[in-house]
Amino acid sequence: MSSMPPLQGDHQAVLDEHAKASYQELAEVLAEAGVDLIIVEMMRDIENATMVITAAASTGLPVWIGYSTMMAEDGIDVKSLRWKETAWEESDGDNAAHHFSELVEALTPLGGQAAGIMHTQVGNIGPALAVLGKHWSGPKLAYA
Repeated sequence: MSSMPPLQGDHQAVLDEHAKASYQELAEVLAEAGVDLIIVEMMRDIENATMVITAAASTGLPVWIGYSTMMAEDGIDVKSLRWKETAWEESDGDNAAHHFSELVEALTPLGGQAAGIMHTQVGNIGPALAVLGKHWSGPKLAYA
């Protein structure tokens, strides 16, 4: 088992061809090294996560998808974890939090054998798993 976290620079996602090639290279190196599965960690934006999940899935190995979440200021809505300290309502491009349901809905078609919540405050895991369950029918995992 090995993990593939998102690349970041200056507290934000790196979204370019270099990042895409780096994810692909990492996935191939992990597969050639003999890992049994790849866990993609801290998926929190559609653009970056698409590159990571696609690269991991291209190896043919099982892929577990780990989402990082937070609660919105209203205490009801679940959001993806921000890349940097900005209000989720702000239109701050790739740094702003996504609605978690939109994130899962967009990424589920990319595949994976399990999905869950990680690097999330304990009290927020239950609400995030409830949202995940609306869009993901496979096995679920969680760790704070």
